[in-house]
Amino acid sequence: MSSFEKQKSTTSTNDAKNIELRNINASHLPALKELFSKNQDFFGKGGIIADDLYDRIEDEISSNQPDGIRRMGIWLADRMIGYVGLIQEDMNANEIEVSYALDKEFTKRGIARAAIQTVTDHETDDGNQVIAEVEARNHKSMQLLEDLGYKRQQRMRDGRFVFKKDATDVESLMHRLEF
Repeated sequence: MSSFEKQKSTTSTNDAKNIELRNINASHLPALKELFSKNQDFFGKGGIIADDLYDRIEDEISSNQPDGIRRMGIWLADRMIGYVGLIQEDMNANEIEVSYALDKEFTKRGIARAAIQTVTDHETDDGNQVIAEVEARNHKSMQLLEDLGYKRQQRMRDGRFVFKKDATDVESLMHRLEF
């Protein structure tokens, strides 16, 4: 998993083209806490327990963010409006898990799509496979991943679905050329 400090989106919708992905550091924790507190119920619908995730991120930052974990804020101007997490559990494998959440106030503007497309393209360009686990009731997230070329792999016992995007998938490469 390679690192990038700031990555600007290349999509064309107004808000979406102006987002930046920034690695979360200690100075961003108040903005992250505000985002998670404001959207606790909304994020919970997608399976994210905001308080637990915030505590985990805070612990990671205080322990200098372990290898294989990267947490980024989705920023629009000076406001954190979303979150993207990348986790590589096995440092010898080329599989990265992505998770994401967006402030309910900023949905339906192409922002989540731009953020996930940016990190997916970045990781697959580096030869990694990117996977995402999605709650069965989160149809919008499943559609987003499918629109970005992810393939539904399996349904887990707890009802979540696993999606995967492979760096060598010809369909995925063709999809990127359309943008």
